[in-house]
Amino acid sequence: MHYNAADPRPSASPATDRVLVIGYGNTLRSDDAFGPVVADRLRQIVAADRVHVITCHQLTPELAGDIAVCERVIFIDASLASPAGELACRPLDVADMGTGALVHSLGPDQLLVLARLVYGRAPPAMLVTVGGLSFELGDRLLSPPVAAAVEPAVECIREQIDLRAITRDVRA
Repeated sequence: MHYNAADPRPSASPATDRVLVIGYGNTLRSDDAFGPVVADRLRQIVAADRVHVITCHQLTPELAGDIAVCERVIFIDASLASPAGELACRPLDVADMGTGALVHSLGPDQLLVLARLVYGRAPPAMLVTVGGLSFELGDRLLSPPVAAAVEPAVECIREQIDLRAITRDVRA
């Protein structure tokens, strides 16, 4: 389901009913692996016909096409801005975002703006983060407070998928 700017723009028809989950972070940097670890766990327990799960090191412009054709998108990442182990789920609203600088590595909000600019559609989105404790070398070695947040994050995301809690669609 990967698209790029050279592909034809998705039509104005409704998006697929699949939810896109993107877990991102450096799996070699301890707690930064939170996004991929949670995404891998979700991949094991959600229906592949309803949820498309991607893991990646960082968010790149190539993901904009995948985002534009989904019903909703959920981003998962570790954060330096929250206390260690603190889980946060917040909706992202691209309606109020400007275009800003679009570079090689993007944040979730910038990627949504890019999807809207290039493909004419940015689906409703949510960002799930956990405060990280250690970003030292450690292959998927989560600190205890971050490891404890994996299952609550999985449950939070499953609720979002099952309840279709994100409902607003933003069009260009």
